[in-house]
Amino acid sequence: MGWSAFRPVGLTGHIVDRSYKGYTLFSPLRGDSTYLIDMDGLIVHRWHHADLILGYGRLLENGNLLLIANRQGESDGDRYVAEDPEAPIEKRLRALGGNASLAREIDWDGNVVWEYENPALHH
Repeated sequence: MGWSAFRPVGLTGHIVDRSYKGYTLFSPLRGDSTYLIDMDGLIVHRWHHADLILGYGRLLENGNLLLIANRQGESDGDRYVAEDPEAPIEKRLRALGGNASLAREIDWDGNVVWEYENPALHH
């Protein structure tokens, strides 16, 4: 998600008859937080991730948050490295879009339940 000085922010439209009831979870790409919002666009819950560069988030049946991300300071790599068969596999993987190196489950209070690191995680 991005920000624009020329567009309104927040909930800009809500047609009740055409909306599914529930919540929306989103982790702004390269942001530092994951948000759960209600039908009025109000933040119901926020998980802050100061040590991560976010990828995708998903709410699990137990109410915990599952994220894939990269640690702060990890480089995305050079996109041309991905095409170089002589480059080490670790560098080629870092250059692919959708690449992550960490999967983490976080409870409602922000505590890490478990995490898994692997440079070949993708989407």
